[in-house]
Amino acid sequence: MSIFTRISASLKGFSFRTDNPKQESRQINDDIYAEVFVSTSLEREALTELLCGLSETAARDRFFDIITDEISLSVDNNYSYDPMKTEFLHFKYFLEVNPFVDIDESRFLHALAKLEAFLKRQGFPVVTACDDEDQLARLVEKELAE
Repeated sequence: MSIFTRISASLKGFSFRTDNPKQESRQINDDIYAEVFVSTSLEREALTELLCGLSETAARDRFFDIITDEISLSVDNNYSYDPMKTEFLHFKYFLEVNPFVDIDESRFLHALAKLEAFLKRQGFPVVTACDDEDQLARLVEKELAE
């Protein structure tokens, strides 16, 4: 069983609730997801706090989870992390990203592009694994050009 399958199974039907009045309890769509691999020297806590600056509506839900208007993401340690290797599968962290049920795949890709561009602007090497990586790459380029 892959990590994708284990995480998706554990999140099936999960809903997020936050004390942030801008966010309400919402259910995630576990049929659409992405993993974003991030290389940084930041500690997990610091990366999570940094990601709260992703948008005006970004809110820390609990521990290392963040929600925005479109997505929920979790900052996870990569158990394949190896500081001696440069391949993305060995980056220090990966972000498990899911849209909420009312977000279609197109909006999800736009939200992923904003996330990846945000991290790249911080100077972090980032690789996103998702269903439509070609379209995502075009959207990220557009985000970075703005």
